[in-house]
Amino acid sequence: MLVPGARDLVTASFAAEDESDRVVSDSGPGTVERPIGSSRTSIMPTRYRGRAALLFTKMSQRGSAVFVDTTLVLRDGLVPVWEVAGNSRGWHARFDYDRAKVRVDAVSPDSTHRATHTYAYPVFNFNELDAIVRALPLRDGYHTVVALYSEGDDGIEMDTLSVSAPRSGGAWNVRFADPVIISNYEVDGATRRITALEVAYHKWPMRLHFLDSNDHDLSTRGGDSVAPHRRAGT
Repeated sequence: MLVPGARDLVTASFAAEDESDRVVSDSGPGTVERPIGSSRTSIMPTRYRGRAALLFTKMSQRGSAVFVDTTLVLRDGLVPVWEVAGNSRGWHARFDYDRAKVRVDAVSPDSTHRATHTYAYPVFNFNELDAIVRALPLRDGYHTVVALYSEGDDGIEMDTLSVSAPRSGGAWNVRFADPVIISNYEVDGATRRITALEVAYHKWPMRLHFLDSNDHDLSTRGGDSVAPHRRAGT
């Protein structure tokens, strides 16, 4: 099992980043793409109590609905510290992480939810998944189970990650699977940037595609890759 603080995680390549994308979806190969929104992600190196840290921010918009999530993690091992999130429907929440313990304080226009959960294992938060994927050991056959706290479900998921070697000099493939989706990331071996991602749903014939603001496929950012798909942080 992969846990926060694991020495396997390689985070030296994380630097200040900012990326904006258009989001489209289709129903499978050969079907028509439909625009559904936009996404923006950023990374800001910082410090927390004298230790190197990273601030991840994700914003997604679909129609008039907007979701924003900001997470602070320690750079060494991507240990989550706190997270704040909110949407345009009036839901706002703060999550404080202490290894296997998660404290939740959430409000919406008609309710308040406060809780403290203690799990059997230390947990990552779900919205740092892309960073975990980028930090995995790029070793053919690597496979692990990762405990992710799901902010939307207010519960824990035990999901799988596996790595396979590049084909024909392309990017490394990282496969993520949970009860809802199977995602195949492509990770550039030199930069550890995500160059592509295909997301397939278990129950629905729908895929998400993220295209940069200049209408270029993400697969052009960092070498050869497969279809230009990135996962939304909603």
